[in-house]
Amino acid sequence: WGMVAVGSNIIWGTVNNLLCMPSWQSLTSLGANKPYENSCWVCEYEEGVRKGVGKNGDMLIPRVYMYNTRNGVVRDITPSTTKATVLNDCLGLRSAGAHNGVVFLGGPGLDSDQGQTSTRSAFLAFDYNGAFLGQSAMEDIDGYTVTDVRRWLVYDDVLYCGVAILDPATGKTRGAILRWYGDMSDPFKFHIVGFTANEAGEICEHNRRLYAGGWPTDNLPVAAIF
Repeated sequence: WGMVAVGSNIIWGTVNNLLCMPSWQSLTSLGANKPYENSCWVCEYEEGVRKGVGKNGDMLIPRVYMYNTRNGVVRDITPSTTKATVLNDCLGLRSAGAHNGVVFLGGPGLDSDQGQTSTRSAFLAFDYNGAFLGQSAMEDIDGYTVTDVRRWLVYDDVLYCGVAILDPATGKTRGAILRWYGDMSDPFKFHIVGFTANEAGEICEHNRRLYAGGWPTDNLPVAAIF
C-alpha cells in the first residue's frame, strides 16, 4: 500500500481485504456490513478470521516486505505485534518514506473512514537493511494526534510528510506538514512546520516551496491546494 526504494532494497507495507472495509459498503454491495459473497470476493465482517475487532474482522494485520533487487529475494520483515503493538489497531501501512538510514511506514487506525479519516495512526521505523527500529502511534506531535499519512518528500536534505491531524480545539480533522528531526537512535522526532485546512494528502516541491493538496473534510468541505 506504501512503497519506498533504498539502495538495492524496496520496502513496502500492505493492506488486506480493503474492499471489506466497513465504511466502503455503499460502494461495494448492499450488504450493510453483513457477510456477503459475490463472484469476485467474500466479506465476513464480525464473522471474519480477526476476532475482537467487530466489523473489521476481514482487515488482517498488515505486513511489511523487503525485496532485494540484486538477488531477487523477498523477505517478510514484519515485527511481531508484541514489539509493534500499533499493528493491532492498524488498517494498513499506506505510506512509506526514507532518509538518513531510516525507513518509515505508516497508516490509519482500524476506525478509518474509507482509509482517510481515523482517530489514531500506526508508524513503524526500520533501517535500510530491514531491521526494526521502533514504533509510534504519533499521539502527541506538538499537541496534535496524527491520524493518517500518505506522502513523504525529501527536499534539500530534509524529510517531510503530509498528514491528517485531529485538532483538539475543534475535534475535527485538518492537515499538517511534518518535518523530521530524528535519527536512527531516536526516529520518531517530528515537528509541525505548516498547517492545512484539509488533510495534506499529496505533497511536492516547486521553486523552493512545498505544495500540499487535500480533499474535502468536515473542517473544509472543498478540495484545496496550499
